[in-house]
Amino acid sequence: MPAASVDRKTLAELAAAGVVPDRAAALKHAHRAAAYDKWFRAKVQESLDDPRANIPHDEVSARWSKKRAQFARKAAGTQGARD
Repeated sequence: MPAASVDRKTLAELAAAGVVPDRAAALKHAHRAAAYDKWFRAKVQESLDDPRANIPHDEVSARWSKKRAQFARKAAGTQGARD
């Protein structure tokens, strides 16, 4: 269908059917993506600028391994109390 022969009503119907992208939705999505990108970059820069010492990966992994085990024990105890 040539673009010149498509009227506004037809475009609206096609957009509602998902055939033609809704420009307002696309712009809203683009603005959300840009805002998220700005926030994410600020957080990365904040982390890079943090003067505290870095924690080695192995130490973080060990800490979270202990935490996961604690959470699993707590969840197992909580589930038993509900039965």
